Amino acid sequence: PNLYFNPKKDYIYIVLGKRGCTDMWDSYKIEDKINITHINSIFEAKRDAGYSFPGEYHNFWECVYVISGKICATGDERVYHLTENDIIFHQPMQLHKYYVDDSPSAELFIFSFTATGQVMDFFKNKVFNLNGINKNIIENMIAFFRGKWHTSQHQNYFLLLDKTNGLSQLTAAFIIQLLLSLYDGNEDTPPALHSREAQIYENAVVYMSSNIEASLSISDIAFYCKVSETSLKNIFRKFSGMGVHKYFIRLKLQSAVELLKNDLSVTETAEKLGFSSQGHFTSVFKREIGFCPSQLK
Repeated sequence: PNLYFNPKKDYIYIVLGKRGCTDMWDSYKIEDKINITHINSIFEAKRDAGYSFPGEYHNFWECVYVISGKICATGDERVYHLTENDIIFHQPMQLHKYYVDDSPSAELFIFSFTATGQVMDFFKNKVFNLNGINKNIIENMIAFFRGKWHTSQHQNYFLLLDKTNGLSQLTAAFIIQLLLSLYDGNEDTPPALHSREAQIYENAVVYMSSNIEASLSISDIAFYCKVSETSLKNIFRKFSGMGVHKYFIRLKLQSAVELLKNDLSVTETAEKLGFSSQGHFTSVFKREIGFCPSQLK
């Protein structure tokens, strides 16, 4: 007989017959908390003072990690000062932008991915300061890609993701490891509003979001924020990289995506969000998102 000790029990199994019998052992079924299906980008970048990344949104997650220096990052109405070892998560369809305004330069590591899983909601609107195991994971990830590139840093590592060598899956494993380590008890960093302009920007976006079904004008929003239309326009160009009206339209389209996913029809969605007609809604949706709302459904 073969003797096997199970540390979860107080006794020893005596197994007669074929060695390696496993049906007497307890096992733990692994549940996939996160599943990464696509890597959309992964690169390092050095941005000098005065650099401003245009505002954008897309249907996948994006993370910006500050290796050194400082940046100002926005995500919807949130405005943050990010410094060394900070990382911000931009969820799918979230309007976001960053710029370098208080540092000679900033070294950044940026990656984006498509993911599913029950813990991904945890990362919505999150910013972390990495330390300990979290920092080690991302530093190992950066060092790994630098070693693979065999040249200087500030490279587009996406070019390395060849389907035949398993590097894409290893990249996904790095990201999953980072996410799960953050999910396991790390506290996120609260928003850091750093100026009166940032406060006005937040108030304006919250006001738009609270009146997403209305047809607000720029003068309506400026009146609510107690600033001139010109000041409001300048603030939105600074923090979002786009005009006030376009930002409001994009907020409506964010809501449209969620409504369509929740089984509202295209006509019902258009009416609920205050578009003049289904045709107008479809035209705007296709122009901004890239495909028709019926294709999303």
